[in-house]
Amino acid sequence: MLEHITFGQKKRLRDGSEVEVRRKPKFQHVSPSDTALHELEHAYVAVKNGTGVKEISIIPEGNTLGYVIMDKADPIAGAAPHAHGRDGTGHDVEMVKESGMSLSSACSAAENIMRGKDKIIERLAGFVELKKKISGEEFLGALFMAEQGDEVEIIRTGKNSENRTTRTMSLQQDSLILSASELPVL
Repeated sequence: MLEHITFGQKKRLRDGSEVEVRRKPKFQHVSPSDTALHELEHAYVAVKNGTGVKEISIIPEGNTLGYVIMDKADPIAGAAPHAHGRDGTGHDVEMVKESGMSLSSACSAAENIMRGKDKIIERLAGFVELKKKISGEEFLGALFMAEQGDEVEIIRTGKNSENRTTRTMSLQQDSLILSASELPVL
């Protein structure tokens, strides 16, 4: 039997026990700036396209509001913000043009890489928003954590509150449907 359980609410099961599911986010929720989202789109697409990322910054310097230092020019990563409907910079467009790719084909390739990954990109952008500048290694570690999803804690209490057990598991989506075998055993 499957049980649909809403986060933060308790649900009484047929056996009289009670289950509560709590989300345990791996990242502090921060609303990222447009600059952080812009730079993270570059970085995410670069890494998924096989281009190394050395540094990401959203600290304004000179004429830029932020930057990503990559191992090599990557026109698909350069087009990533355009693919999501954000304004790119002249440098972004120039990187695509110098490669010989058209902006539309680079945007299409970037969109294919980012499709369905908005939440991951937003979490990572929030992480950069807090730190302002991160190394490529920090980015890869945060990317790994973001792709694993949040953890959830499942708490099951016996019908007379006599027993209580807890189980932690990874969550990749926003809802949770548990089978009886996934519930903590009393």
